[in-house]
Amino acid sequence: MDEGAATAEQLVAALDAQLTQTPQFGKLALGRKLLSIPQIWRILNHQADHGGRFGEISIELGYLSRAQVQEILVLQLESRPKLGEVLVQQGVIEEAKLREFLERYHIRRMTDELGAVPEGEQDEWPGEDHSHARMLAAPPSEGAASAKSG
Repeated sequence: MDEGAATAEQLVAALDAQLTQTPQFGKLALGRKLLSIPQIWRILNHQADHGGRFGEISIELGYLSRAQVQEILVLQLESRPKLGEVLVQQGVIEEAKLREFLERYHIRRMTDELGAVPEGEQDEWPGEDHSHARMLAAPPSEGAASAKSG
């Protein structure tokens, strides 16, 4: 990480942990009753003999449709822990520091997309707490959430 929060070795370890914590395609398909255990074994044997991706092989063998494979892939991606969460779990970075890095990342990203506020328009914001970057990057305050619910 460019900010010195994690070494390359820590980052690789976190990526490995992220991968091992991501549910396997076959298990997700089995849980959704889209594949049976014998079908999973046939796919794995085919994969061992010929290579290829599990989902593509399941389509090739006629077990799943392309839409079903996409559904499982989305579910798999949604189930994968975020890299920052893994770094916090491993004690590489504190949660507050991660939030700070993410806020700065989002500010940089929005600034890259929108460009900096032109000099003449900077005074239009009513105070420092309302800078365009802070408004874009910060989560809604508790007061805003209670105002919406009340």
